[in-house]
Amino acid sequence: MLFPTFSLLSVSLLAGHGVHSHPVTLPRQTQPEKFVLPVPKEPPGPTLDVTATRAATAAQIRSVASPDLCFDVSDFRAGDFRFNLVPLALKPCDTSIEGQRFDLITKGEHNNSPNGDRTLIVSTQQLTCVDRRSNKNDRTRPGLFACGGRAAGDGETTADQLFFFNGSFTGGFPLVRDAKNNGIGPGNTCLTVNQDGFVSNTPCSPPNFTPEQTWVVDTQSDPPASGTSAPAPSEPAATEPAPTSASESASASACAQTVTQTVTVTETVAGASSSTAAPEATTTSPSTSAAAPTSTSASTASSTTSVAAPSPTATQGLPEKFVLPVPAEGPGPTFDNTATRAATNVHIRNAASLNTCFDVSDFRAGDFRFNLVPIALKQCNAAIDGQKFDLITKGAHNNVQDGSRTLIVSSQQFTCVDRRSNKNDRSRPGLFACGGRAAGDGETTADQQYFFNQKASLSGGIGFPLVRDSVNNGVGPGNQCLTLNADGFLSNTPCSPPNFTPEQTWFVGDL
Repeated sequence: MLFPTFSLLSVSLLAGHGVHSHPVTLPRQTQPEKFVLPVPKEPPGPTLDVTATRAATAAQIRSVASPDLCFDVSDFRAGDFRFNLVPLALKPCDTSIEGQRFDLITKGEHNNSPNGDRTLIVSTQQLTCVDRRSNKNDRTRPGLFACGGRAAGDGETTADQLFFFNGSFTGGFPLVRDAKNNGIGPGNTCLTVNQDGFVSNTPCSPPNFTPEQTWVVDTQSDPPASGTSAPAPSEPAATEPAPTSASESASASACAQTVTQTVTVTETVAGASSSTAAPEATTTSPSTSAAAPTSTSASTASSTTSVAAPSPTATQGLPEKFVLPVPAEGPGPTFDNTATRAATNVHIRNAASLNTCFDVSDFRAGDFRFNLVPIALKQCNAAIDGQKFDLITKGAHNNVQDGSRTLIVSSQQFTCVDRRSNKNDRSRPGLFACGGRAAGDGETTADQQYFFNQKASLSGGIGFPLVRDSVNNGVGPGNQCLTLNADGFLSNTPCSPPNFTPEQTWFVGDL
């Protein structure tokens, strides 16, 4: 966390007296490509937080070990199609480059810290946050990701993007995630200069930082000549990123400006080549029997904006067989063999309509990763894998120790019922990667947790009160519960646990 401020002149003098024993020297870059904030296919996308408290605006962040090197995210095409996962590079400082401008946000829509002791580091240009593990080329290293930790920009707050901050503009950036002793002393991790020209996470012992872990937030640097320190939220994009195949490549070198792309416009279904069997996966077929001819393979996850063509579940016969895709980035959905399960491969049917069950068989109604699949309510059928779910009360994506909260996990797809992940209506429940990060590398999010009474009879009917924004630990009025909706899809509606309406009461078990 940041030391008392001293001037850039002091930094230069320290550099001359051996504070940086291993400076990183990089050639100066030409002017990078101009960034235009895209219009998102899935709202809201990155937006300017007009409610935020900013400790610094449009500032450069330079290294004490190499004072001529600054944070740089100009190579935005090195990320994915949303411009998430942009590596956090270190390049020669240049006040005319907008990709070297950052805001420190100590409170706002994506930082719920009440006393300003934790900060986001937000690209002033791209309105996305420095995330501890969002370098597309190395997911253990920092890069830009949508603030709040959800790819479409609809996240709230994640510790993966928070850094301890004491109000000073010279010091270190200790990570909040997995911090020890509130970020003080050994056992912590800090943003660090790496000799390859990108930022790394390395062990640190705040408030004692090495020169490579010490940064100067230069609030005195002149704004870029264009004067566009932050694009207005309503600014339209000149061009929207075009759907491309997985063969797209982008130069991510520390200094190069040139972007090389190879684009193919033919899209194919790759079900047969992308299946992986997890320990208890319910799918055995190596092919997709009813794949729509225009659907995009899930293996192109990191580089395509096209959405898998909806293929509505057949009303006669069984739905299309699901094959777990091989992810193009991140772990993807995986079977949690460490989990404590209160129920496995069970149907969830409604008390108001006893032959109606949770159903996620229409997985192509989601996005290319099969996230955002709406939770449909369909006629119960024991032969349909998309109607089977696990209740996980403790595991890799549920860190509650006492079993009082549960995840609802598709036994077929290994993704979680998330309170607002219906692709057609983001205020309603749908499937999303467990942990709340699109690539499957999230940990725990309250958006996917529901209060759970371990002593309740599952076959006798229970409710699913949402943990996020709950009142009085999910008891009494002011709460929200999963509810049968007359349109055939799940909704979140007001409830007063433990008193549930029939539409809010669910029988969990075998048919």
